[in-house]
Formats: sequence, structure tokens, C-alpha cells
Amino acid sequence: MTKADDKRLLSKARKAGQDYATNQLESGYFSDYVAQMVHEAEKDPEHHWSVTNKTEAMRAAKNTLVDLGHDISRDLDTGYALRQAGISIPRDSLRSAQDLHDAFWDGLHDVLGRKTVQSWLADEILLRAREARGEA
Repeated sequence: MTKADDKRLLSKARKAGQDYATNQLESGYFSDYVAQMVHEAEKDPEHHWSVTNKTEAMRAAKNTLVDLGHDISRDLDTGYALRQAGISIPRDSLRSAQDLHDAFWDGLHDVLGRKTVQSWLADEILLRAREARGEA
């Protein structure tokens, strides 16, 4: 394998991480989780955060994305995720399994750390909070 081939392999692993994060964010499970979390917070604001403006929603979104990253890292077998994406290390590669693992997680955290993703989620949280309060 050439260095260019190895670079493409790492790019493919990074893209797999980005795709995995995007799929998690777009899933019905995540949407339901956010709705339930916001509903519970609005029912009992003394024991949970409450969201009334974009700044509070941005903070809640950032924390939610950090929690999602932790949940994924706890539950996901990265080797399995890479194999599902069709990625394996050729025998003549200069890269290790750890390199692919790191590239996958870099891609995943790239998506979860984007301000645009945080802003999108903040808007969703604000909408759900207004619905829970009967304002929407």
C-alpha cells in the first residue's frame, strides 16, 4: 500500500465516524430521547434545566451532544462499526487498527462538535420546550 492509499483509508474511517454520528442524530430514537428529556425537564423545572431562550437551549444542546458522544463511546464496538462501513486494514498497510479507530472517533466528534449541529439541536429543544408548556 502506498501512503496515498493509507491516507484514503484514514479518510474513509473518518467519514464512517461522521456518517455514524449523523445517523444517530437523525434517528427517531434520538428525537424521542430529546422530546422525553425536554418534557421531563419542563414538568419538574426545580430538579431539571428549563429552556426559555436560545442561550439556555444552546447550553442544553451542547450538554446533550457531549452526553451522546459518551453514550456512543461506551456502547459502540468501533471495530464492528468500521467493518459495517466496509473498512478493514490491508496486510500491507502502514496503518494500525488504532489509527483507524482514532480516525473514526475524530469524524464522529467532528460532527457532534459542530456549532451548526448544536444550533439545530438548540432549536429542536426550544420547540419541544414550548410544546411541553403548551405554547406552540
